[in-house]
Amino acid sequence: MIDDVDIVIAWVDGNDPELQRKRLEFLESGGHKGADPTRFENFEEIYFCLCSIKKNARWVRKIYIVTDQQVPRALALLEGEDQVFAAKIEVVDHKDIFGGFNEFLPTFNSISIGSMLWRIRGLSERFVYFNDDVILCSKTEVSDFFNFWEPIYRGRWIGSWYEGFWFFKNLIWGLSGSSENSRRASFKDAQFLAAKKIAGRRGFFSMGHTPHSARVSTFEMMFAKYERLWRGNLVDRFRSFNQFSAFAAARNYDLRHGHGVVTNDLSLVFLRGEADSETRILEKCKLMESGRYLFGCLNGLDKLSEDTREKVLSSVRGIVS
Repeated sequence: MIDDVDIVIAWVDGNDPELQRKRLEFLESGGHKGADPTRFENFEEIYFCLCSIKKNARWVRKIYIVTDQQVPRALALLEGEDQVFAAKIEVVDHKDIFGGFNEFLPTFNSISIGSMLWRIRGLSERFVYFNDDVILCSKTEVSDFFNFWEPIYRGRWIGSWYEGFWFFKNLIWGLSGSSENSRRASFKDAQFLAAKKIAGRRGFFSMGHTPHSARVSTFEMMFAKYERLWRGNLVDRFRSFNQFSAFAAARNYDLRHGHGVVTNDLSLVFLRGEADSETRILEKCKLMESGRYLFGCLNGLDKLSEDTREKVLSSVRGIVS
């Protein structure tokens, strides 16, 4: 139906021995920053993500979990708790969305996977993309993600100065003599490259670590026009500094062509396990619990002490229960 809105979640169980074996098989000697094990750590965040959707996004039609021949343990738990909600969930394999592009599988690259999510069979025209470490902290409506047919894009504009910064950063890196594989792929760089390559912009509308509203038709138009670039975005099996974010491409393409509604209000509490002190982490948990924010991002749980991590997860349990 035209009023339907689906949710898509990309997920991986990095603790799975078979996935670890495949990942090691494709690693080049000397390692690869995109294969940092923290990218694949799993603390069952997806269970909390799904529970938050069950509680705070009753409007959702279907939830697609995209993964590589894996099934989250969370599904069995949810089937025991709420069979009606569990029936909305469908697991989609990478092979299903990479049909016709199987030469790029297996992939361990979230940017490549994100480039193909729009190809899920049966996906509604309007959909919302979640990372599995994102939760809904309070009740949401479709109007938090779409203004009728127009996606609501949360973020801020970054000016054309970023192109010079990006060029200078690349120059310094090249002069350092370091290998390309040792270079960490930047979330912001991937957005800049999306705007530059797909939308023809030197500046770009930057997105935060929130769910991302999108339309299948936007991806279809971009793919039809830029198939060669799209194929190039699938080549690297691990995240690479020269890739663009497909969802950043969609929002900048839409905005370039007069679509989408912009807001600077992220309504987000962003936990940064790698950078925040324990005191700051627990303060942010209180903010998530307050109900004043729509979204929480549990980034870097692996960087926390076991005691702090359990405090965070205890807080999240309370939010989503």
